[in-house]
Amino acid sequence: MSSTKTFKEQVTVGSIIFHSPRNHYYTVLNKTSIKIHADRRRCGESTWLEGLIYTEVSKTGEGDFVWCSSKKKPNYFSRPLDLFDSDWLFIR
Repeated sequence: MSSTKTFKEQVTVGSIIFHSPRNHYYTVLNKTSIKIHADRRRCGESTWLEGLIYTEVSKTGEGDFVWCSSKKKPNYFSRPLDLFDSDWLFIR
């Protein structure tokens, strides 16, 4: 019996992921915890969620990826794992 792993089960530090609406590739830099507040005013109850820190990379060939070259500093993004929906694909 074969089992299909979910995005959460596949992704690790160093993984390449793809966001289809933006047509961008990213590499996962680290796992993190992200504090989420139930109230947008940042008061009241809050909870911590498992998340990822990632940055954009460019595809240079079949299976080759490089850091996006730019004169400005790279952008780092963080996102709770629960918000990686079907728009996000695990590449490797």
